[in-house]
Amino acid sequence: MEKNEFRAVIKHFYLRKWTAAGIKAELDDVHGESAPALKTIYFWMNEFKRGRTSTKDESRSGRPAEVTTPEMTKKIHGMVVGNGRMRKLCGRWVPRSLTGEQKRARADISRRCLARLGRDCPADFWRRLVAVDETRILYTPESKELSGPAPKKAKTVSSAGNVTATVFWDSQGVIFIDYLEKSRTVTGTYYATLLDRFDEELRTKRPRSSRKGTILQQDDAPARTSAVATAKLRELRYELLPLPFYSPDLAPCDFFLFPGLKTRLGGERFASDEEVITTVNEYFEGYDAAYYSEGIKRLEQRWAKCVELEGDYVEK
Repeated sequence: MEKNEFRAVIKHFYLRKWTAAGIKAELDDVHGESAPALKTIYFWMNEFKRGRTSTKDESRSGRPAEVTTPEMTKKIHGMVVGNGRMRKLCGRWVPRSLTGEQKRARADISRRCLARLGRDCPADFWRRLVAVDETRILYTPESKELSGPAPKKAKTVSSAGNVTATVFWDSQGVIFIDYLEKSRTVTGTYYATLLDRFDEELRTKRPRSSRKGTILQQDDAPARTSAVATAKLRELRYELLPLPFYSPDLAPCDFFLFPGLKTRLGGERFASDEEVITTVNEYFEGYDAAYYSEGIKRLEQRWAKCVELEGDYVEK
């Protein structure tokens, strides 16, 4: 199938209220390796949610597209690397240029967040704020040395492992981490269950904050904005702090928490998922409250900078 046909199928299932995971499973079952990635499905579901109706690529001004060749790819790579004005933001490349409307939305939401901060005692606001996001940790399995003569038949090298972690944290530290089982995906129902489990941990570890009411910052992933997750948030009486689309520079998980974790794990080999999980837990436990407080409170400066830049990306 052509990519426009895949997009039409995604649109069809989206209108029928399917989850991204369900759409991915259906396309994989029919089309196998040629099916689009889960990230692509999420992208188009968000586009349709924002009111887009066409499945065709938007027209772009400038020169027409040229044939993709190794020489052309190398040329473009050299231009990107050599351009000093292009920079990496928030520990990862921001994958799009913001439109004027998106910039206005980012600036408006940043003003609203600053106003929300101003309505509370700052210390109380930062104590109640919890950030949540998930990260996928890729790792290279640890190779095992074999004793005796080398086998005649070459052994198959095991593929890279991965662990998906959903982390809830605040200005005092990590409150709750969920490690996704291999056979599962994060759906609205699954996320609602996570919220219940997190709430129990919050009441035990942060009794003062839970009594005052939790302010939760989360992204717009379909699982988090689904009807079942939204109902759970209302049941728990959590206040949601808005986060603009395409804004890793305004999400503490993206600009602060996860980059340090990825740096810590980079280049290491692990024998199993359990070893990765132990290392991740030890990493987070190795920092005191001052470290986490610094990361959360950077939001105020970034909101102000976003307003000053009229919604453009905030430099790291």
